[in-house]
Amino acid sequence: MNKSEIFLEKMIKQIRCYKKNRSNSRRFNAYYLSNKEDLRNNIARKIDYVVIRVFILLSIFVVVFLSLKNIVNSFFVASIFLSIFQIITIRKRNKMLSYQKKYKRRLVASQKVYKDIINKPMEELKKYIVEILQKSDLRDIEELMSNSSNFTYNATYKNEIISVSFFIYKVDYLIELKELKEFLFNSKNNKVNKGIVITTSDFTKDCYELTNEISKNYKLLLINKEKLIMLIESGDMFPTEEEIDESIEEIIHKKFKTPEKYKTVLFNETKIKKYLSLSFFLFILSFFTPYIIYYMSAAGFTFGLACVTSILKVKNIRENTKKCSDEDERLLDLDT
Repeated sequence: MNKSEIFLEKMIKQIRCYKKNRSNSRRFNAYYLSNKEDLRNNIARKIDYVVIRVFILLSIFVVVFLSLKNIVNSFFVASIFLSIFQIITIRKRNKMLSYQKKYKRRLVASQKVYKDIINKPMEELKKYIVEILQKSDLRDIEELMSNSSNFTYNATYKNEIISVSFFIYKVDYLIELKELKEFLFNSKNNKVNKGIVITTSDFTKDCYELTNEISKNYKLLLINKEKLIMLIESGDMFPTEEEIDESIEEIIHKKFKTPEKYKTVLFNETKIKKYLSLSFFLFILSFFTPYIIYYMSAAGFTFGLACVTSILKVKNIRENTKKCSDEDERLLDLDT
């Protein structure tokens, strides 16, 4: 085995290991523990983490020092209390992480299933629906009617004929009473006394009330989006762990796009002259105001932006030049 093959094999092993272990990585754990109410970024969370522990350490140290009058013993006692606090918070965090991991991964998988259903082509969607019904022990499935948003079937369950209607609607579009009544009318015309209505959204309150009212004469089961997800999950049709990891990776990647946009705007090459002009203006203005330090600091900051932007510009020019030369060499090789 030559060096290139050995190197390639190592790279493949690293990629496989990365894909296998990334569900427990720091990035993924941070995603599991994140919530909509907490608007802090990772840096802010780390600063808060350190500040809280420093505050606890100093507070306990001061209280103990006032009693013992000994710096070493006071610091030792404060360190013990901080260690106990740290152990408790770590255990609490691990329990929360375990719960949130299961919840978030199932949520991501559910969203992926929903998007896949909504975006499937017609023929592929029909096969998918039939597979869901078959996984639910329905047999002899016969298609009666289909259009862009509704599929109706007759099927057999424990030697009984059942009408099944599947509505492909978006979440904010509910199944209304008139649609349910139309299904019941067609079902009774076919002399069927049991039915299942499945939707990717939900039903109106009147639909649920009607189901209870007719329960003596007609057995009707309503399956909304959440129940459908549970049905798909119980039928082993959920996304694989690798697919869930890929979806979470994409979510994390999108979160980091916003800082990249700000970086692009902040270090735009067209702003170098503006930064230099502003820094020079603030520097001169500082001599004519009582806030010299403030204006000097602002001037230094804008001058620093100009320098960093200039360095990035030179770096980009070099990279582009290298790419062009590599492309030229490749074309020359192809010509020869």
